[in-house]
Amino acid sequence: MFTKIAITKAGETGLNITEYDIMQTTPLKDVISSGFPVLYDKMPLINVLEIFRDNDQLNYPVVDHENQFSGIITVDSIRQVFMETEAMSFLMAHDLMESLLISISPEESMAEVQELLEKYGVECLPVEKNNKLIGFIEKRDLKKFISTKMIILEEERARLENVQMKRGEIC
Repeated sequence: MFTKIAITKAGETGLNITEYDIMQTTPLKDVISSGFPVLYDKMPLINVLEIFRDNDQLNYPVVDHENQFSGIITVDSIRQVFMETEAMSFLMAHDLMESLLISISPEESMAEVQELLEKYGVECLPVEKNNKLIGFIEKRDLKKFISTKMIILEEERARLENVQMKRGEIC
């Protein structure tokens, strides 16, 4: 107990935080993409391609008319379409999508998301609440968030160390 008080008084709390600590303590709702483009299962291919052209995501969720998650369309699935050019004008989003049998709640930790991404070998997960798609998380979003958080923590650690040096608390 005295160690905890001493660390707190010295301003050194939170300075030895790892990426795993961040993932364990950060709820997914703080990281998920919202306001992302959604593809509808009956959307024609030309509209799907316009969304891919106009946005930088690599994966897009596909929903039905009730906004329930149906699957994803990836850059790779679009690439595959161009190899089979004969039926392109007749294709719709549901013809291109890959089904994902998993989704995640916004209350889950980032560690749980990382575990599911690795377990199922996927690059993204839909975030659902009450069976409705409310967000989308890509592996690269997780990495970017963690890297940014680690940089912020390192800057704070350096700032505190500098303050302590000026006070003569660190030799």
